[in-house]
Amino acid sequence: MLPFLPQDRRKQIERRFRGKRELKYLRNVDWVCISYGKSGRTWIRLMLIAYYQRKHGMQLNPHMRWVRLRSRARGMPRLRFSHDNYLKDAGLDDSKDFYRGKKIALLVRHPADVSVSMFFHWKNRMRPEKRWVNDYPTDIDCVTLFDFVTDPRWGIPRVVAFLNGWSANWHKIDNFLMLRYEDLRADPHTHLTRLLRFLEDGEPDSRLVADAIAFASFDNLRIIEQQSATKFWVNSRLRPTDISNPDAFKVRRGKVGGYCDYFDEVQSAQINEMISQRLDPAFGYSTGPGKTKARPR
Repeated sequence: MLPFLPQDRRKQIERRFRGKRELKYLRNVDWVCISYGKSGRTWIRLMLIAYYQRKHGMQLNPHMRWVRLRSRARGMPRLRFSHDNYLKDAGLDDSKDFYRGKKIALLVRHPADVSVSMFFHWKNRMRPEKRWVNDYPTDIDCVTLFDFVTDPRWGIPRVVAFLNGWSANWHKIDNFLMLRYEDLRADPHTHLTRLLRFLEDGEPDSRLVADAIAFASFDNLRIIEQQSATKFWVNSRLRPTDISNPDAFKVRRGKVGGYCDYFDEVQSAQINEMISQRLDPAFGYSTGPGKTKARPR
């Protein structure tokens, strides 16, 4: 809309607009699930959607938007999923003071797994305007996987800075819960129950929790995404950009420590050292691919 402005100025305006819009949404909710991109947010969202659809007697529909679900299920918590990546452009600082008074669930994942997943998302699913506004390379053939995950502009250092920014400030938030993707994968029933208990201030229905986990299983979501590719009327995140390319699916692998499959021993050692030296050990990722436990808050 503003082609006469310099590119940097247009990007600044676009990011500020996105930040203002996100700020407007966040002001009207009580609960926020925050994560860096590619940390498992879609999985969490679908488990919660399935849980509340069953709780309120609806037919299971993975493509239902959260706002639509809440309009049909009175009494549901007012919540928002956010990557917390545009608010600074709207004038907020890094103190996280804005989140005081809200329930905050921080979903985290091993930075190397996040960066590898982001590489494939950037290469196969990210829209050109999204690459531009978030400062990712616009040429998808110009960067190798290892260079991408070690680059401070796009890779592990950027993920680490995001996580450290939260660990430095989460003590200010009275109602705070940290969820690790690795713990959810190992014992989804226990940790989804933790999340629902935190969200509702009550004990969730154990049977509905089990049903939601089964519905949002990797195999089932993969089938749903494959089917959505042939349904042009479905507007959903669960749609591959190229059904012939396994890396173009939203539900791609979901493997804990899967980054090790893409690098040799020297590269893996360099990646692990980068994380050990820079990341707050409170997350439990400082000694390997998501095998250690997070320090209790």
